[in-house]
Amino acid sequence: MRKLILVLFFILLITTDSWSQTWTRMQSWGLDLESIVWISETDGVAVGENLIIRTSDGGVTWNEVLVEVDARLLDVAFLSDGNGVAVGEKGTIYTSSDFGNNWIKRNSGTQNTLTSVAKTSATQLVAIGQNGEILQSFNSGATWTKVSSGTNLDLNDITFINENTAFVAAANGRILKSFDKGSTWQSVTIAGNKDLFGIAFSSEMIGYAVGKNGTYLKTTDGGETWTELVINTGRTLRKVAISCGHPDSSSSRRYCDCRKKREFGHDIHLSKLRGYQYPKHQKYSIQT
Repeated sequence: MRKLILVLFFILLITTDSWSQTWTRMQSWGLDLESIVWISETDGVAVGENLIIRTSDGGVTWNEVLVEVDARLLDVAFLSDGNGVAVGEKGTIYTSSDFGNNWIKRNSGTQNTLTSVAKTSATQLVAIGQNGEILQSFNSGATWTKVSSGTNLDLNDITFINENTAFVAAANGRILKSFDKGSTWQSVTIAGNKDLFGIAFSSEMIGYAVGKNGTYLKTTDGGETWTELVINTGRTLRKVAISCGHPDSSSSRRYCDCRKKREFGHDIHLSKLRGYQYPKHQKYSIQT
């Protein structure tokens, strides 16, 4: 019996879809949320438009963190020791050392919007952003150093498949690769001039990238080559996530964490968060 691989795709819709009516809004700050991370089974942090919120009961209730956030935050990541980093517009970076209860603004050294951040070791993180911006931190986000990406293209999503190897989805059909924890990068064009917005791996060999006009690509050799597959949509795909039922994901929580699934855009769609409406996104489930 063949194995089923479930890959989730998310696209930005122009109008509200009736599919969203299955979601109920629990609380509302009137602001967009962009990213979520689960620190434990019960503790999570979400960030967005001038806002950081936190839950300690598995998403039943959420409380706003009392910190002045002067920009839209686009991504958040946590290290295993309770240190967290949130990144966003105009080079904004905030860090937390107490599991997201309190946050401090840090100097990033850039005005470029930072779109994504990922951890690579116990204290090391890499953030990416517009105009080819890549930053490294070796002290849990307290200070940051610029790294040459070799491009001025917008960098949209970063993922590490192990402690050393990272992939970035970028504009103009580019994927960037690093084999030294983000210190140096190689670039390859895999999708013509179609912008890529999301990238995820189900194992060190199998990965997916999604982007403009329904672009959907797959690698089975660790990112050496990519094949464009057909999906029944021409809409822009913003994010790809690996299902917890994926046959490759069960061996490592690096590839799948049922507590932690991020979507970008107007609101958060997350079973663990259960409660936010999802008016401007649609989910595509693909079995291969």
